[in-house]
This record gives sequence, structure tokens and C-alpha cells, in this order.
Amino acid sequence: MRSFRWWFVIGALLTLSVLMVQGGVRELLDGSVPGSGTGAYLTFVTTIFGGGLLAGCVALVMKRLQ
Repeated sequence: MRSFRWWFVIGALLTLSVLMVQGGVRELLDGSVPGSGTGAYLTFVTTIFGGGLLAGCVALVMKRLQ
């Protein structure tokens, strides 16, 4: 379970960095996207959470195959 937590955090941080490189966080904070609000924040949070889950689950599968 320790490796899942580690890779979950790494995956979430990598997803956040990709969003920042694409400029999505700036648009979210500036409000330049029409209709940005609670829905936009929820989209960012679920995307980051999904990236963490993906990395954590891949780490579990790789550990199991080893």
C-alpha cells in the first residue's frame, strides 16, 4: 500500500504539472474561460485525482507482475 500512495502522489503532481504547462490553471484562476466556476474547479480536481489513481493502479499491477 505504501507504493500505491507514493505513485498516487507522483501521478497527481505530474497531472497537475501537465495542466499548468497547458495553461489551464491560469485560465481557471483568471476566469477567462466562459462559464468557469465551481464546475471548472471540479473538473480540475477530478482530472488530478484521476491521474493519481492511474499511476497508483499501474504501480500496483507492476508490483503484482514482478
